Amino acid sequence: HMPRARTLTTIVAPQDPTAPQTPFPNDGILWFDNLFPLRVHKHDYRYLLVDTTATLERLDELVHKMAEVDVNVTKMIPKEKEGGAFVFFNSPSHDETIIADKILRYLSSRSETTWLNSQEIRSHLVEGKPFINDLSFYPSRRVRIDFVGGPRELDMETLYAVLRRYGKIKSMELLGSKDIPKHAIVEFKHFHGAVSSKNCVHGLVVNGTKLEFSYQEVLRTHALRDFFSKYSRFLVPLVLALMAALTYAIFDPIRVFFITNKLTHRFQFQLSSLI
Repeated sequence: HMPRARTLTTIVAPQDPTAPQTPFPNDGILWFDNLFPLRVHKHDYRYLLVDTTATLERLDELVHKMAEVDVNVTKMIPKEKEGGAFVFFNSPSHDETIIADKILRYLSSRSETTWLNSQEIRSHLVEGKPFINDLSFYPSRRVRIDFVGGPRELDMETLYAVLRRYGKIKSMELLGSKDIPKHAIVEFKHFHGAVSSKNCVHGLVVNGTKLEFSYQEVLRTHALRDFFSKYSRFLVPLVLALMAALTYAIFDPIRVFFITNKLTHRFQFQLSSLI
């Protein structure tokens, strides 16, 4: 039994997404997330500990192991800030959807993690056209989806069916005119849902309409203030009662101490007369 020849993997930086690829009848792109720690703000310095080359080399070995068929990894594009990487692949004998399904079933049955990210590695077949860039942005749980061209005949049920596979959706809103929505704001429950949907669906044409994704910052509402305003009828008496109880708990022992000392002279010191 001769060892299988390995295909040389090329790691392409995000700013150079146009590296040539060898055309193949069954080629596709996979998105793997949870490879790196997700960086959601500029003060997260875990990325300094990331060894991108070693992580992608391990991923290359893992792809060949998971696919269980003849597959060639032609290019890998890491996206450290978003915690994942694109893997370009082809196969002379199997359709890309079959390979993607094999990898998905493998990851579903086993727990594969990286040392800086305790969440399990997940994989999705890219259905759109990835927008590879080095823009300064940070991932968010909320994405804006612009509807470009076509009749824009997209309803909430259709959009939900496209996005739900990537993670649980917290809220969804179609904006624009009543008959022709121009864009949608979708908030996922977890970051990986928003990140995976953006990287896998951006550029996909649904019902003649192209979907273009971008992150939108989740506005931090004053939850405590809103809660207090909503339930002030009950909270004001409760707060006053708690303040009275706290005042009693603090000052009553002091009052008892001074009264006891006054009656017993326990802690009263007097200078003795010198005879």
